[in-house]
Amino acid sequence: MELFSYLGGYSGVWLGFSLLTVYELIEILFCTARFALQKHQRTVQHRKVFRRITNTKKASKHFMRK
Repeated sequence: MELFSYLGGYSGVWLGFSLLTVYELIEILFCTARFALQKHQRTVQHRKVFRRITNTKKASKHFMRK
């Protein structure tokens, strides 16, 4: 009977560790995806700003020629 108690206790501990590991894995995947999405959004925003700046410079050069 004592053997079954030990086996049940150990299996409960290992199951708990397994669930924590799965939770941590899900959390890491979620944080990584969120970071990648934020980085992509910043890159897109920087491209828009850069295009505006270069278009403004081209327009001002064209305006000054006339």
